[in-house]
Amino acid sequence: MQLYDLLYIISNQFTDSEVSSIKEQVENIIQKNNGKICKTIEIGRRKLSYPIKQNRYGIYFRIFFNLEPINSKKLNKDLKLNLNIIRYQIIKTKSFSDRESSGAIDFYAQPLYKDFLCALVQLFSVHHTGEVRFCKRYHNNKAPDS
Repeated sequence: MQLYDLLYIISNQFTDSEVSSIKEQVENIIQKNNGKICKTIEIGRRKLSYPIKQNRYGIYFRIFFNLEPINSKKLNKDLKLNLNIIRYQIIKTKSFSDRESSGAIDFYAQPLYKDFLCALVQLFSVHHTGEVRFCKRYHNNKAPDS
């Protein structure tokens, strides 16, 4: 089994009880695809870089889970069909420590998360504009080698 890291954003328009039910839906989707959840973290409410589906704020969640690589495509499809999730990204990871998995960390300060955030920004710009752009902000303004 492979360890994965799922970061997803839900709309800020939901109440606390609706947010917890959406969180349970996502956990059920993972378990339905034979995944085993290791840790769930609520990062909290943050302002989005630009409006996504008329939302200026979103509630960020992060889940570490184990899953067979064969089931990852089905998981992607199920998450895509969930209309309550405005964005998500799944990455493979090797491990997570207590410091990385605590809710008190500065999500944007660590190099691993900067790369993760850069990939997330690329995902958003592809979806929003239809073209791929290189995220220079966290790579010392160097373009990728072609």
